[in-house]
Amino acid sequence: MKRAALLFSMLFTACSGDDDIASLPKLITLNPHGPSSSIDVRGRIIFPEKTTKPQLVALTYFSMDDPQTEVVRVAPGSGVDYEVPGLYLAGSFGAGVDLNGNGEFDAGEWLGFGGGTVEAPVMLPGEATYVRPSSLEPVVTLDIPLGVLGQCHARVGDACTESIECRYTTCFCPQGGFMRLGGKCEGGVCTSVSVDDCTEFCETSEPLAPTEGPCFSWMDATEK
Repeated sequence: MKRAALLFSMLFTACSGDDDIASLPKLITLNPHGPSSSIDVRGRIIFPEKTTKPQLVALTYFSMDDPQTEVVRVAPGSGVDYEVPGLYLAGSFGAGVDLNGNGEFDAGEWLGFGGGTVEAPVMLPGEATYVRPSSLEPVVTLDIPLGVLGQCHARVGDACTESIECRYTTCFCPQGGFMRLGGKCEGGVCTSVSVDDCTEFCETSEPLAPTEGPCFSWMDATEK
């Protein structure tokens, strides 16, 4: 099993319910664990259009293939401020708005990476602004203008040209825990973790089939 290709994510959740909106902070704060440095990253997640009802907003920090996501229900408006204090590893930032509240990012919902402009948001990871901690920059300002997701990632069995086009698959173990494998394009077709791989990883005697990931693969919007 190609464990080096595994992708794990940590989801941090916030309070739910429209009655709690007034008391929620306007600032999304994600503090990567580990030794801190002198750099703080601050900015605004900018929506493509003003919202008229509360929305689930996810902020994700990518470093060393270890995304960390915080999901917050925010009040209606044109965006939300965020802050990442004590950044200690170089990385990039992405954000999204789960408009229908189903816990996934679907075609037509709002996504983007740090960099770009409101008129031309960055929609691909390779074009994102990369932030490097430096004592010469105690504060970095990085806005994340969001665009509309045009289409979903390809399903297992669909045609592809590169792995980033494919959905991830996940092994959810009966005894708890999970393994997530990033999308793979092999022989021009999106492939999945195998039943044997899931069964071996979860150390179960019963065959365990993988679960296909959502429409958009690099983060989930989960709120409890």
